[in-house]
Amino acid sequence: DERLKQEMQVLLAIAANSKVRIGELRSLPMCNVHVQGKDDWIEIAPRRKHHQGKSPAARRIIKLSDAARKVVKSWFDRREVECAEPDDLLFVDPVDSKKCYRMGTCQRLLNQMLRSATGDAEVSFHSLRHSVTSCELLTALMQADVHHAISVVHQTAVQAGHQHESTTIINYFHLPEEVVRHW
Repeated sequence: DERLKQEMQVLLAIAANSKVRIGELRSLPMCNVHVQGKDDWIEIAPRRKHHQGKSPAARRIIKLSDAARKVVKSWFDRREVECAEPDDLLFVDPVDSKKCYRMGTCQRLLNQMLRSATGDAEVSFHSLRHSVTSCELLTALMQADVHHAISVVHQTAVQAGHQHESTTIINYFHLPEEVVRHW
């Protein structure tokens, strides 16, 4: 299934460098994807009829990496050829415009692929969100200037869509020993 394969590539490309939930991507409308220039981004703006977000903090902008930009642009172009409307879902089912195309199958295959690649039976698509958040926080804390006006923990929490920094530190930061030793 070529459509399913490309959908999986797009989801992985976005999640590899972004702190994003699968539900946020599943409910993503075309109008929230901006891939026309050099600084491409996705607006996570949960809507009532789809994924509403876990809190008001879920609304945010995710910048696309160079690698993700190409993959997302290719999918976006495909959707435009299919005459997608701005309010259509990015991963819409071509037969039923109110739902995603085989998203359950897609998520199951992605999880199986991640488990096979890592050898960890517990890893899932959501694990990518934890990994990206933890690595970004580790890098930021190792390079942090104690006199910086904005807390790097706060910045990471905002980018992850967390309402409180404690959520980021307690549930998503898995590499504290190196930072503690550094400081």
